[in-house]
Amino acid sequence: MHLHLLSKDERYVDCIEKGPHVPRRASTDTEGAVGNDQLQILSPRDQYNKEDFQTNYDNAKFYVIKSIGEDDIHKSIKYSVWSSTNHGNGKLNDVFCKNNRTKVKVNRGGQFVGVVEMIGRVDFVKTLDFWKSKNWNGFFPVKWHIIKDVSNRQLSHIIIERINRHVTHTRDLQEIGLQKGLEMLRIFKNYTAMTSMLDDINFYDKRERSIRLGR
Repeated sequence: MHLHLLSKDERYVDCIEKGPHVPRRASTDTEGAVGNDQLQILSPRDQYNKEDFQTNYDNAKFYVIKSIGEDDIHKSIKYSVWSSTNHGNGKLNDVFCKNNRTKVKVNRGGQFVGVVEMIGRVDFVKTLDFWKSKNWNGFFPVKWHIIKDVSNRQLSHIIIERINRHVTHTRDLQEIGLQKGLEMLRIFKNYTAMTSMLDDINFYDKRERSIRLGR
């Protein structure tokens, strides 16, 4: 089992239009797949933040994964995929092949946003055409388990000893130790959040359609 933490890169925050993040009903849009990959769209809220989500593992890997924008997080939730740099995809694929499962906690500017699991190997041949960066080649399937906004303040006490750095200030693909990762997982599950990325699904769906139509 591998858990990863996805974080938005703060260098890009000022130039990225963000959703209003005001709670509202999730989109039920069932528009077709993006590009040539025929990706399945998932959106029902009741499939996330389940009470029976497991938080104890004897063998787990945890990583911080960073995103350059909320649009990419929206695509990941909607189409159940993720991608990174060639180096990042290679690293995650190696970890997955050795351990067969990978879970990810997700963060955007100032807060974490969820837990997602890597459920398949990286496809290095196909490349999705909707990421913010053109450097993302290939992709891999993921399953989102928790989607909620968790402030960095809830996690800032967690320090990665081997690099002496708070988990809220780490680089992309920074590995987190087992015990610290499990602690973060429990915080995610038990935290009562007022907002989540699900609140902005309609906003990003509309923006995605506008971009695809060239508006």
